[in-house]
Formats: sequence, C-alpha cells, structure tokens
Amino acid sequence: MIIRTKLLDLFGISGIMLFPFLIVKKDSSINHERIHFRQCLSLGILLFYVWYFVEYLILLPKYKSKAYYYISFEQDAYINDDNINYKSYYGWIKYVFNKVKFTFKQ
Repeated sequence: MIIRTKLLDLFGISGIMLFPFLIVKKDSSINHERIHFRQCLSLGILLFYVWYFVEYLILLPKYKSKAYYYISFEQDAYINDDNINYKSYYGWIKYVFNKVKFTFKQ
C-alpha cells in the first residue's frame, strides 16, 4: 500500500518502508521504497528489520553519521533507484562485505 504525504518533510526524509506500507512524499519516486519492500519479502519481515538494525550498529563506528548509507539494503536501493525495472530480491547481498564508495543522492 502506497501512502503519499507531506508529513515526511517534518523528518527530513523523502520516504520510508514500514511493511506493508510505502510512505513517500507527494513528489518523490517510490522505486527506492519498492526495492526495500522486495528485500523485506526476501528475508521475511522480522529478519529484515533485525538485520537492518544490526548492520547499522556494526557500521556506525567506521562510518559515523554516514553509516545509514552503507547498510547493504540502502546501497542496493540507492544504486538501483533510477532503474524502474530492477526486480532483484537478493541484490543487497553483494554489498554486505563489499561497500560501494561513492557519494549517495540525498
């Protein structure tokens, strides 16, 4: 279910996937959140959120405030954000140990 709202401006984000909802700003693309939705389906809801949080905690000491952008799920979603045909459920796996070093769109 897709929810478009201006309320995300209050948090400074353009979208969030809270299974089963894709919550995005009215003028934002939903592809990034759709990729997260597929990732969540590939692992199962609970494991997806646990893995996401644990990986963030592991990356925090090395990447500090940028740790979010180095989470494997985020790398997969950001890299493929412009590819509306991207359908991979397990594409994120390649970023677990091989972090891409580039500037992410924010």
